[in-house]
Amino acid sequence: MGILDNLKNVLGGRKSGRAKTGSGKDSETYTVMSGDTLWRIAENCYGDGSKYLRIFEANQDLLHSPEAVLPGQVLQIPPVDNQ
Repeated sequence: MGILDNLKNVLGGRKSGRAKTGSGKDSETYTVMSGDTLWRIAENCYGDGSKYLRIFEANQDLLHSPEAVLPGQVLQIPPVDNQ
């Protein structure tokens, strides 16, 4: 993600914190922005905020609590569960 993308994050939509880092769905990441919560990130990435625990579980090495996300953290976003 380049400087222009970061500027779009600040000025525009919240979904742009999301970026692909590779060709597979398992390589998706999201850069936490000010005011973000795991619920909001799950809403943006999955369309369902109640799936926030999927993101927390995939990032337990970085996050100590689902309530403790900090701007600038780069979270792994696991693939959407089709169940």
